[in-house]
Amino acid sequence: MTPVPHAGHGIEDLCAAGTTLYERALDGGDLAAGDAVEAPCLVDPPHRPVRDP
Repeated sequence: MTPVPHAGHGIEDLCAAGTTLYERALDGGDLAAGDAVEAPCLVDPPHRPVRDP
């Protein structure tokens, strides 16, 4: 699978594809992994996750 070009944006500002996918997840629950191809910002964060102590 070829990665889709993705414009950079802030961590709190989702791109249009990310917003659409996020809304679908909230409305319907399950998403296929392939649905995130156009919104890598949702699955590949540019930072390390914060661990709960």
